[in-house]
Amino acid sequence: MKIFTWFLVGFAVGFFSFSIFLNSKKQEKKTVLAAYIQASSTPIPTDSPNPTPTESPTPAPTPFPEAPAPTPTIPPAPTPTPDVWSPPAISPVIQRYAQVYNVDSNLLERIANCESHFNPNAQNGDYLGMFQFSTNTWISTRNQMAFDANPILRTNIEESIRTAAYLVSKRGTEPWPLCLR
Repeated sequence: MKIFTWFLVGFAVGFFSFSIFLNSKKQEKKTVLAAYIQASSTPIPTDSPNPTPTESPTPAPTPFPEAPAPTPTIPPAPTPTPDVWSPPAISPVIQRYAQVYNVDSNLLERIANCESHFNPNAQNGDYLGMFQFSTNTWISTRNQMAFDANPILRTNIEESIRTAAYLVSKRGTEPWPLCLR
């Protein structure tokens, strides 16, 4: 208990001393600020009058030579999109399945050209074949068609064209959003 009492007494003395110190610093700041304000607002007399400066003519700036007018740039004519011609061996297969599923054969050719340039072995990650079917899309579509859903068949020209024609007949071009803008 004695230690606690001494602790409280020491704390009170320290706190009281600190508050006196802070008040003295505040008073010191007020005094310095008041002296500064008074000194800056009191004019200081000078011995000699300051002459009024006379205006001297400023030389006119030399003009820059005029830049030649820009020549209009004519944008190049857009490169026309060439018609897509499927390889001769593939064209009859595309025609046949376009007719079976009542879809436009030109549409199937454009998708195959866009996705793989008619390469049945094209691969990009999980996407494989002429129409770049993902494994999941291939399996679900082939199951709807009641055909073999083995994903390796994505590289078979006839099966990939058949599946693409079926998918276009059911979902339009939605599975290939980048190819037909």
